[in-house]
Amino acid sequence: MGRLDQSAADIKKSLELKPDDPFFHNLLSQIYIMQRRPQDALLEIERVNDPRWRLYLDALAFHELGQKKEADAALTELIEKHKNTDENLIAKVYAFRNQPDEAFEWLDRAYARHNDG
Repeated sequence: MGRLDQSAADIKKSLELKPDDPFFHNLLSQIYIMQRRPQDALLEIERVNDPRWRLYLDALAFHELGQKKEADAALTELIEKHKNTDENLIAKVYAFRNQPDEAFEWLDRAYARHNDG
């Protein structure tokens, strides 16, 4: 809703109360990516302790920086390690990279997995 600056400020206040909470670092890194501040995002990503989220965020931040090799490596590792559990994160990376065919392919995989049970 166009209130990224306010959201970042609120998350920073939360980090004052819980400085090591990886959830807040995750959110702040996503905001920085949306604000086209990938260097700042990378600093926050270092404090995210969930490997799948780190790969996802690294893929976005490196893509935003124009570092194709690093972005592709993060996406490849995300796919290799989490292709059967986090198809939605993979789809989001492809959508961010403006690759809609690949994004929808991964969304279809997620849909199929959730409807097979």
